Amino acid sequence: MNPITLWKLARKVNKVLSLFHQATASYERTHVVSKSLFASKTFWFNVLSAGGEVVQLLSGVHVVPAGTLAVAGGIINIGLRFVTEQPVHVVSPQP
Repeated sequence: MNPITLWKLARKVNKVLSLFHQATASYERTHVVSKSLFASKTFWFNVLSAGGEVVQLLSGVHVVPAGTLAVAGGIINIGLRFVTEQPVHVVSPQP
């Protein structure tokens, strides 16, 4: 992939993540019962691992053997559950 295209893509992704961070921070100031799905480490890890699988599938280039990401993902998800303290929500719970 062209480094300039990759840099432009990274800038756009960073802008989107910044918006999610601002929305999450704004929400967390007013609600402390649960956190937004977009503030979840587990959610973002799963998005990244699914993206990695899709990239391998579409490009035909397999960086790791089949099933390795699934096993590693399961282990990392278990670890993330140990460090997670709050429930998450998709739609804001009504007080």
